[in-house]
Amino acid sequence: MTETKTQERLKDMSRNGAFGNTAPIRKPADSEPKYKPRVDRSSAGLREALFDAIEKVRDGDMMAEDAKAISGLASQICNTVQLEIQVARLRTEYPSDTPLNVPAQLPLGTDSKGATPLVEKK
Repeated sequence: MTETKTQERLKDMSRNGAFGNTAPIRKPADSEPKYKPRVDRSSAGLREALFDAIEKVRDGDMMAEDAKAISGLASQICNTVQLEIQVARLRTEYPSDTPLNVPAQLPLGTDSKGATPLVEKK
């Protein structure tokens, strides 16, 4: 009978003292690490990784907390891509010889109304 990854993880946690065992047992040194293919670093690869995580949670092979961490990382990746798109738009909108006046401090986040605060022009 094959065990699910959740059952394997629970046994490992039990051996390592997660459930109050005062004498944790180490994993055998001869166990080989499992091969994990790299995620394709593209929007398609990101979607594939997210769908894989959803399936693993539904199958009981991944903890919901792990999937939440993956989701948070994916969100951060999407935010950086969105910022890169905004920069590309600005570069096409303004000629390269236009001087940029960047203030020493930039406001981050949003105000109480959900609007991004603007830097006052001098």
